[in-house]
Amino acid sequence: FIFPHSILYCFQFILFMTIGTNLYLLYAGVISKNKAILWIGVSLGSFIYVCPPDSKVGYLVAFLVFLSCYVARDSFNGGTITSFFAKISYPMYVVHALFGYVTMWYMINLGLNTYVALILQILMTISISYLMHLYVEIPSQKYGKIASDFITGRRKVIPASMAVS
Repeated sequence: FIFPHSILYCFQFILFMTIGTNLYLLYAGVISKNKAILWIGVSLGSFIYVCPPDSKVGYLVAFLVFLSCYVARDSFNGGTITSFFAKISYPMYVVHALFGYVTMWYMINLGLNTYVALILQILMTISISYLMHLYVEIPSQKYGKIASDFITGRRKVIPASMAVS
């Protein structure tokens, strides 16, 4: 690692994630199309600058696929499977990489066939992601909404000890 790469390397994935964040902000009407294009361009350019050369093509393809899906979003009608994976997408993002690499390494080193290890890893990642969605993500969103409403004054939180039954 050579400065400034040594510092920026840690932030490469955050830079890549800001692309999706800016597309969401555009979709939600929070930012203008020009501002979204600017920030997506800055994020993508910065990401490409700090991304290792052997990873750039894969991430550029992922960006183009994601952007194409965003542009053609009205053409998608979803479905049960798509909705399921949409719900567990963030937990899958959190779980898949480190957990996946480590457990696959162990399974393969224990003599398991690579493809069998991959299938087992995919099933474990989906299962753990679903459990995280149910028992961490949903409750966290609920409490986050309560906190947000309290902070913005849209809701008054009354401690249980003061509540009238």
